[in-house]
Formats: sequence, structure tokens, C-alpha cells
Amino acid sequence: MFLYGAHRWFIDGILKFLGYLDNTQKGEKSNFVGIRRDVIRGRRHEVQAENPFPFGCLIGTEESSVVYIYRRIPLEKISPRFDLLKEINLNPETVKLLTTCRNTENLCSDNVLFLDIETTGLTVGPSDVAVIIGLGFFRDGYFHIEQLFLRNYEDEYASLVALSERLKNFSYLVGYNLKSFDYNFLKKRFLYKRMRIPSHLDFIDLYISVRRFFGKRFDSWRLKYVEEVLLKRKREDDLPSELIPEYWLKFVRTRDVRYAYPILSHNVRDIMGMLYLFLWFFLRMKRPYGCRFSNFQDKISVLNLLLKYKMNEAIEESFGYILKKESDGNCKKFLLENYANVVREE
Repeated sequence: MFLYGAHRWFIDGILKFLGYLDNTQKGEKSNFVGIRRDVIRGRRHEVQAENPFPFGCLIGTEESSVVYIYRRIPLEKISPRFDLLKEINLNPETVKLLTTCRNTENLCSDNVLFLDIETTGLTVGPSDVAVIIGLGFFRDGYFHIEQLFLRNYEDEYASLVALSERLKNFSYLVGYNLKSFDYNFLKKRFLYKRMRIPSHLDFIDLYISVRRFFGKRFDSWRLKYVEEVLLKRKREDDLPSELIPEYWLKFVRTRDVRYAYPILSHNVRDIMGMLYLFLWFFLRMKRPYGCRFSNFQDKISVLNLLLKYKMNEAIEESFGYILKKESDGNCKKFLLENYANVVREE
């Protein structure tokens, strides 16, 4: 069977993609800057020989520790044309349109934490664990990515402690099928360990956003499919998520890091996919709704969403704007036939 990362060139490619290796040909410094007290609290375990990777470090205690991996991406690299954080629209009206989040009092880009986990199974039995917890957040002009990777089952306690400390610093979680799977899985793992997961969090679930906005326009709701169709981001050499349990168990048995690298890579790609999907929605959804969409079907999706949630003022404003700016005669005719009467009734 083909082993992901079996060749040295492929391993180096994954590491450079993740930002873990220096690009010595260009003289660029690696993005990995090591553990910092303001990133993860807790006592650092210094036995670096136990870290199987040439990057990252161990955090935790002598009883339980976990591999901590960190990198950051400049926001100008993600969006070189404008100030990204100033353009993100997280006003209550937009958030309620796209998500089930209702408590928006402290909602801002600095207060959201992206979360994605890879697990040994979809159920949460005593032997099921989150083999890697991926986190992402905005701070100081960067998008920061943190990963907590389990070398074995015993590392889970340290991983959950580190996650708990991180969650205390944020009020909102962003994810994909977040509340139904990721958060629910972690909540049950906290219970198994007789720990409490922070309960103050609210959720921005992009899975719900996709389903609300696109309805039946997509053939699949999987994140990877949405990335390809909507974001035009095709993953190359990505480990299928259903193989992650097999690869992690092989890593645990053999300590062969070639089984671990594809898991790290897949997790980072999930986080970046969620980031770009988050930006797709919250950079475009501004009043008058529809003004930042070029695709006519997307404009119709906006109108349908406003109608569904009976946002009367926004419906009239958006309909008028879209009708005025639309140059295609057939599209104008469609708008007038399907929405003019509804707007007048409102």
C-alpha cells in the first residue's frame, strides 16, 4: 500500500507547506517560533528526545505531555490587497443570518477561535480520542495555528488541559460541523477524564452557513468538496480523513513519523479551509446584501435567505440594489417575476 510521505522529498514538501522547515535556498526563517507563555500556559516538559518530530516541543507535566506545534501566517499573505480584519463583518444581523450564534455582545475577529480535530472514530467510546487538536486565531497581524498531537493515549490528558487553557481566552468557536461533532466529541472526552470543558462558548458553525446559503445547490456538504467547488482550492496529496485512525495507530505502534506527517498536514488544511470559508461569507455579507456578489445565483441565495428570516428592511434594500445593478435582461426579468411582489407585500 502506498505510504503517504514515504519519500524524503514528499516529507520535506509537507514540512515546508506547514512552515516547519527553513527554506534555506531563499534564506527565509522558519515560521515556527517555539512555545511561548502567552500561547499555552502550563509547565513545559523539556525532554526533547521524546518529541518524534524535528520541530515543535512537549508541553504538560512529567505525568502527561503532548506535542505542541505552532506556526503563524501574515495576514497580508492571506489578503495582500486590503486590511483583512477591518473588512470582516461580524455584526449581529449577519451572524444570525448565517449561524445559530445568538450571543454576539463580544463578537469580534480577535475573540474567535477556529477548532478542528481528527479522531480515532466517529463515536466517543472509552478508547476513542482526538489524536490531534488544531486551533487557529487572529492576533497582531497574523493568523496563528496551533496543533496538539498525541504520541499515544496517555498524552490525552495534557492535550485537554492545554485546550482548556486556550478556550478560556476566547468567547466564540468557529468550525465545520462544530457543535454536532468536534465540540461534542471533546465534551465527552473531558467527561471521561473527569474534567470540565469551558461552557461560556458560543458557536459559528460554517457547516450551517453553507447549508443555509446554498440550499440544494451543492451535491455534498463535506468541507473538502465545498473548498473545491466554492473556493476553487483543490487539495493535492491529502490524506483522506477516514484513513487517519489507521495512520495514527501505525504511528503509535512503530513511532514512524511518516505516518504522522499526513495527519498534521490534513489538519492544517482543514483549518485553512475553514478560514477561507469564514472569509468568503463574512467579507461578502454586507449591506446592502448582495452588493459584494458577482454570481447571480449567489445574489438569489442572499434574497432567499433574507426572505426566510423575514428581514423586511434588508429585503427591500437588497432587492432594489441587485435589480438596479443587474445588466442582464433575463436576470432582471427573473427578479421582477419572483421577488417584486414579495418585496411589495413586505
